[in-house]
Amino acid sequence: MSQKIHQFFTTIVFAILIVVLEQTPLRAQSLEAVKTIASQISVHIFGLGEPGSGVIIAKRGNTYTVLTADHVVRGIQENEEAYLVTSDNQEHDFLGRSVQPLSTEETDLALVTFESPNNYPVATLSNYTYRLYERRDYGDTGSSGLRRYNPERDRHFVFTSGWPNVEGLNSLIVNPGLLVDTTASSVSNPRSRYQSYELVYTNLTHPGMSGGPILDTMGRLIGIHGRADGRGVGAEDEIFLEFLEESQAVERIKIGHSLGVSVHTFLRLAKEKNINLPLKVENTAPPIISNIALANSWKPPISSTPSTPFYWVDLGNQLWRIGLTKEAQDNFDKALTIRRDFYLAWFAKGFVYGFSEDFTNAFSSCNRSIELNPKPNTYYDGWRCKAGALRNLGRYAEALGALNQAINAQAERLRQGDLNTFQNPSDFAERGELFFAQEQYQGALAAYDQSIGLWENYGLAVPPQTISSRGLTLLFLDRLTEALQDLQTAIDRDPDYSTGWANFGKVQQALEQYPEALAAYDRATTLSPDDPYVWNERGVLLYHMGRCPEAIDSVAKAIGADPNYAPALDNRASLAEVCQQSRTIQPNTPQNNQQDSDILF
Repeated sequence: MSQKIHQFFTTIVFAILIVVLEQTPLRAQSLEAVKTIASQISVHIFGLGEPGSGVIIAKRGNTYTVLTADHVVRGIQENEEAYLVTSDNQEHDFLGRSVQPLSTEETDLALVTFESPNNYPVATLSNYTYRLYERRDYGDTGSSGLRRYNPERDRHFVFTSGWPNVEGLNSLIVNPGLLVDTTASSVSNPRSRYQSYELVYTNLTHPGMSGGPILDTMGRLIGIHGRADGRGVGAEDEIFLEFLEESQAVERIKIGHSLGVSVHTFLRLAKEKNINLPLKVENTAPPIISNIALANSWKPPISSTPSTPFYWVDLGNQLWRIGLTKEAQDNFDKALTIRRDFYLAWFAKGFVYGFSEDFTNAFSSCNRSIELNPKPNTYYDGWRCKAGALRNLGRYAEALGALNQAINAQAERLRQGDLNTFQNPSDFAERGELFFAQEQYQGALAAYDQSIGLWENYGLAVPPQTISSRGLTLLFLDRLTEALQDLQTAIDRDPDYSTGWANFGKVQQALEQYPEALAAYDRATTLSPDDPYVWNERGVLLYHMGRCPEAIDSVAKAIGADPNYAPALDNRASLAEVCQQSRTIQPNTPQNNQQDSDILF
């Protein structure tokens, strides 16, 4: 039922536009190999405003096509000249008429064409679908139905490439990081989602890198970078001012994520607009590479000097982004030896503890950052960090209290006229989840309604997971028709959303539409074959259909996926007892209803 990090994209294949390469040799599995590819396909764009970046995606004859962020080339008039620089340091002029925005309102993407007789490499696009989500269970009340996060399997490194407009960084840089979200439902500012910004990653990015490629571990293009989200510190911070003379190079230290537009979005729009380009597209999974290998080859720029707390926070901020959380924490601690009351260092510790799933320390660190903050009533980030830690610790009532403080902090900043503050719809979805975890379903429904209303007021698509969560809540309120409508909407918006299919099956089961429920569970197991929740629910359904052997097999698969999954362990014991007694129970009979409590949870 979680609102966090799980939206899937439908595979797009259209023969007239792209060439799909299903199996190709791996080309890059190290930072240096990706750097080589990035340096060949990235371009430096000089338009009317600040320079930006882009990536060559197609070649036909002497005409090359570059994909970039629309805001990098926006405003160039039809006959105005601009230019870009390719990997051989050659300048290539282009006119405004060579710029084609893909959809100014819908997405921040544009195509630029230039002519050259030279032979430049072209990016390979990845149409692979990342499934980045976790499973959250709430005892006997129900389950989010989300797959358990596996750091070894699900930790996908990605790389951003571009030319930063930062003093001392005058050449192409390629920064590694981790892809953490494909829906941007986890970002703090909902307006960041405008224009299809849905990819969220930990890579350190800078102004000037907008429009540059986001690459996977094979050096394939998965998106276009364009924005950042998270907590920053700069000259407005009181502690910063104390170290101003030593920290002149520090403009802002961002503790947060970067955002980009997915290749899936580009391919969909290209199809809709009949853009005929000879694209190279693959859909195989990228290989997993070691963060230690990245650490040995990545030397990020460090601001300030070692005598300031900013130096150590900045260094730690670099390291957690590539998964080196212990090393990051060591550096945050060094910052605190210089200034023990540096609340940003405490927040950074809490943020990174949460990222590494050490929620006890995440709670204490985030709480300490709140205690030290001079304006706790408007300190959204600290309260939100504390709420997340408490939720993961199972302290739902306290988490709800902290989350309400975060929501109130945003409201207070709005009352004070802060034009950069917005109520975050994901906070209200999280509030709904916390109510649900405490079996307060009316409160959960009201919170989900608020979340959906905010998304709609912002003119943004409501995440299917929020609609699915509301549908599950309506199920527990015995409003089955409305629940079914919500779940149908969720899977219509994302046909590959396994949690939506699982919840859809649960509602169909409650309506005693067993064949339809089984088809929904089967769809969910196809999409997430290692999700014990779905296999267990499917087993419960098969029991009610009088198919005991299949029910036992399905529950066994749930335990195989997670040997500690308590609902499946309980159901296995119950099934063993009733099936051994050869009690074949048909649906819609009094015996069946009497046995509900034996298995159904």
